[in-house]
Amino acid sequence: MKSNDVGKILKFALLKVVPILGGGALMLIVVAWMIGFFEPKLTSEDLAESCLNTTESSLPEDLYTVQVIVKEVTEESVGTLMAAERMAISARVMAPIEEMPIRAGQRVEQGQTLVVLDRRSFESQLLQAEANQTAAVAATEQSTSNFERMSTLRASNSVSQAEFDRAKEQLLVAEARLVEANASVDESNIRLSYTEIVAPRAGIIVDRIAQPGDLANPGVPLLHLYDPESLRLEAPIPERRAEELSVGQAMDVEIGSKGVRIQGIVDEIVPQAEVASRSFLVKLSIPQDPTLFEGLYGRVFVPVGAREHLCLHQDAIQRIGQLEFVTVVREDPESGETTTERRAIKTGQYGDATHLEVLSGLEAGEQVLLHTPCD
Repeated sequence: MKSNDVGKILKFALLKVVPILGGGALMLIVVAWMIGFFEPKLTSEDLAESCLNTTESSLPEDLYTVQVIVKEVTEESVGTLMAAERMAISARVMAPIEEMPIRAGQRVEQGQTLVVLDRRSFESQLLQAEANQTAAVAATEQSTSNFERMSTLRASNSVSQAEFDRAKEQLLVAEARLVEANASVDESNIRLSYTEIVAPRAGIIVDRIAQPGDLANPGVPLLHLYDPESLRLEAPIPERRAEELSVGQAMDVEIGSKGVRIQGIVDEIVPQAEVASRSFLVKLSIPQDPTLFEGLYGRVFVPVGAREHLCLHQDAIQRIGQLEFVTVVREDPESGETTTERRAIKTGQYGDATHLEVLSGLEAGEQVLLHTPCD
C-alpha cells in the first residue's frame, strides 16, 4: 500500500471515526451518571440495615397513601405600585423662589409650608390697591353728602333737575369705583397668599424639581407629592382574564423582593384595552405598609381555575443520579401477603415544604414507604 493511501485512511479515521467513537463514549458516561453508576455501592449489610430491604420483616410502619389534590391554578401578571392620590405642586403666580424648607422623601402634613416665593412685588400691589380703596371711600362719602344736599334743594325747587341728576350720577360712579377698589384689594390679598405654597394634604415628597432662586411659573411643577396610604398595584391583565374579574374580588399579590404574599382587592378595572398587548389595566388596593413605596414592582396571581394532581411526601422518594424511585407496598387480595415493588417515578414542583407533585409512575390510593434518615 502506498504511503499516500495510508495517509488518506488515517485522515478519514481522524475526521470521521474518532468523533463518532468519542461522542458514543460521552453518551455512555452521561447515561451511567444518570443511573447512579458513579454513586457509592451498597453492600449487603448496608442493604439489610436500610429501608431498601423489601422483605416483609423489615418493612417500616410508616406508609403514605398517594393522594389526589385539587389545586387552584393562577396566571401571573407583573405590575407597579402607584399612588391613587398623587399630585404635582406648582405655583399660581410668577415669582422667584425664596425658600423650600422640604426635601425629597420627607413626609409632610396638610397645611405645612412647602415653598415660599418672593412677595415684595405683591405687597406693593396690595399697598396700591389699598390706597385706591381709601380714595374711593372718600369720593363716595363726598358724593353721598352732595347728593343728599341736592335732594333737599330740589325739594324746594332751589336747584334744577339737571343739577340734581348730575349729583346722582356722580354718586353712582363713586359707588362703582369703590366696589372696584374693594375687589382689587381682595385680589391683591389672594395673590399675596399664593406666595406661600402649602401641602394640600398629608403625604410624602417624591422629588423636588426646583431650587431656591429659580423662577416659579404658573402650572410648572416644583415638586411631587403622593399619599402612601393610597398605594395600589396596577397591573395589565390579559383580555381573556380581565373579563372574568369584578370590582371587590380578592386576589393574591406579591410585592417587591420580599416574597411575602398579601391579599389585594380589585379596586378599579380601566374600561379600555391596551392595543399592543390586548390587556386591561387592573388596579388593586393593598394593606397599608410603611415599607412600601411608589414604583416598586409587584405580581398579581389571577385565578384561572383548578386542576387535580397526585401528591407525594418527599420522604418516600429515593434518588439515584437523576432517577427517582419509590417503594410501593401492595397486599395480594387472594393470599393476603404484603409485597413491595420498587418503581421509577417522575415528580414536578413542590406544593409545600414537604409534598410535591407526581407526574407519572403512581396512581391515587397506592401506598409507598416513608424512608427514615437511615436511607
